[in-house]
Amino acid sequence: KGSAVRRGMLAAQGEVILFADADNSTPIEELGPMLDLIAQGYDIVVGSRAAGGAQEAHRSALRRTMSATLRGMIRPLFNLNVGDTQCGFKLFRREVAHRLFAAQTIMGFSFDLEILYLANKWGYKIAEQPVAWVDAPGSKVDSAKEIKRFLKDMWRIKKNDYDGVYKDK
Repeated sequence: KGSAVRRGMLAAQGEVILFADADNSTPIEELGPMLDLIAQGYDIVVGSRAAGGAQEAHRSALRRTMSATLRGMIRPLFNLNVGDTQCGFKLFRREVAHRLFAAQTIMGFSFDLEILYLANKWGYKIAEQPVAWVDAPGSKVDSAKEIKRFLKDMWRIKKNDYDGVYKDK
């Protein structure tokens, strides 16, 4: 997933660039308030299921619990004040997107965390916008397998930073 999103983000030419999950879990109508935040000077606006006012439908208790646990780990480990790094509905100013996605090294489902970590590290202004989100039926994502990968990717991001991979490019 991360590799496909990266290719699209780097090819996109609009002034602002949105990536949205292919299953339309977040309706396109959620874009308006995000555009307003970009106009107010934010570089990135993260659609969030964790922000006050967000609406979630059809999400299992297990997935909610796993997400809350990961969110609880991300804030202190990554010094990242974003409640929902994994919602697949994010808006970027083009030059910011191109810089961040050019530096991306995580090509799986955890790429969002790396992108937001870099954005925070490099001083970009990030806003979080509550969105409506519906868990699409028939998902082929194996949650247990993805949690293991996510934990490995969290370690990899920290190691990359320590090793100087994320020098301000």
